[in-house]
Amino acid sequence: MNVGLNPAVISFLGLAPLPNGLDLGNGVGLFTSSAKRATREDYGLARIDHAFSGGHSVFLRYIVDDSDSINPYLSTLVPGFP
Repeated sequence: MNVGLNPAVISFLGLAPLPNGLDLGNGVGLFTSSAKRATREDYGLARIDHAFSGGHSVFLRYIVDDSDSINPYLSTLVPGFP
């Protein structure tokens, strides 16, 4: 059963790259990109509270969150998504 396509979606479909590889038929094709971009993010937080009165208070928090990833780099193939 074909339910159609919402006209509001059509402009977004133009942002996706067309297949540049094997045509698999039925409107499906392969898209290949070989360039990749390494991404690294370092996040840190340190907090110290101190109130040695009215109940003797102290608080310390130390958080480190590091991440690495290799993402496909499609900025020249998908306009608007660098």
